[in-house]
Amino acid sequence: DIDCDKIGFAMGGLKGILTKLYDNFSREERKSLNFDSTLVPSIVQPVMESVTSSLNPLSFEPTWTNHLANGIDKICVAVGSDSEAYSLREMLFTDIIVPWIATAMNSSKWDPVVNVEAGLKIYEALLICIDKSFLEAETEEKKLLKHMVHREIIQNCVQPKLQRAVSYWKPKLDENRVVSNPMHLWILPWLPHLGNGTALGPLYADIRRSLRKTLSFLSKREPDDVPFFRSSNVILSDWQKVFEESTIFSLTSESVTPRFARCLARIPVELSHEKQSWDQI
Repeated sequence: DIDCDKIGFAMGGLKGILTKLYDNFSREERKSLNFDSTLVPSIVQPVMESVTSSLNPLSFEPTWTNHLANGIDKICVAVGSDSEAYSLREMLFTDIIVPWIATAMNSSKWDPVVNVEAGLKIYEALLICIDKSFLEAETEEKKLLKHMVHREIIQNCVQPKLQRAVSYWKPKLDENRVVSNPMHLWILPWLPHLGNGTALGPLYADIRRSLRKTLSFLSKREPDDVPFFRSSNVILSDWQKVFEESTIFSLTSESVTPRFARCLARIPVELSHEKQSWDQI
């Protein structure tokens, strides 16, 4: 794979350069020469930016993650101490890798409604890359990096895009009279990563409004009761794990429950259990 070869070649070259630098200068000399803040970034950043500029993160392949993580691990091992390795790895993710991915996901090329799988692949691969990028790193160091990634990718990119997508989304029926691309298909996959913070309040409020709007839309567009109830169940069933029972009750009270009551009222009731038609019920 050409892209993997690029990553491997760049990382191999950086490892060789950094190994020589760290072998030829003591820790005190490295500190006085501002290795961490000046010299090393001036060497590493142009190389890494050259590599990432030729790659499209929206077509991220798992093999990239392995090559990138292995390369970072090698150059982190090449430096003189854990603290210097932590600084180097933090610089790689904070200044190069995460901005590269955030820029792509913030662009118009990534649509959270259409390309949900591509976005998830990138984010989850990034978390795996952190775990593998410096195998000797302490758990707390990994947590700090992942917190930064969550802030930059989830809070500053994914969540605002989902919020806008929900506010603009309108229900439409496909050729089979089924709601096309319902919200649960492109929002629920992100829930494990979004968390449960108060910042999700506006998103959940918009989702509830859109669900209510969808049920009303179905009620007007679907003349037959049974298909309407089935479609409503499909729309709401996946959200039962997200919202409280009272919320689901509120969502169904305007469009579903009244129609269900009218449907039941039209069904003839037989005194004999054997004669009663149960198909529609």
